[in-house]
Amino acid sequence: MICRGVIFDFNGTLVQDSKFHDEAWRRMSMKLRGSILTDNEMAASVHGWTNRSALEYLLGRVVSGDEYARLSDEKEAVYISLCADDPSFRMSPGAEKFLDCLSNENIPIAIATSA
Repeated sequence: MICRGVIFDFNGTLVQDSKFHDEAWRRMSMKLRGSILTDNEMAASVHGWTNRSALEYLLGRVVSGDEYARLSDEKEAVYISLCADDPSFRMSPGAEKFLDCLSNENIPIAIATSA
């Protein structure tokens, strides 16, 4: 079998970061609507959806370009801060070794993500 390249999903594949995204969305929900997202809301309206869709769900309306950019950047800043402050944040087990193996074989890699 000849492998011409490998495309990875980032969130939940190369890094197990769901808890950080969930917490960032809970904080954004508290800020934007005064209550946190329930687990059911998270599953139905955040997981697997774009930031725009999640923000529109939280606000209950369409989000304009400038407002979307500001709120999306704010949510991502919260996520990054949570990751940086938690010593458990690292690549998924085996990911680094697998990426090194692909690199040693000169197999191109890329990341594809809905985020």
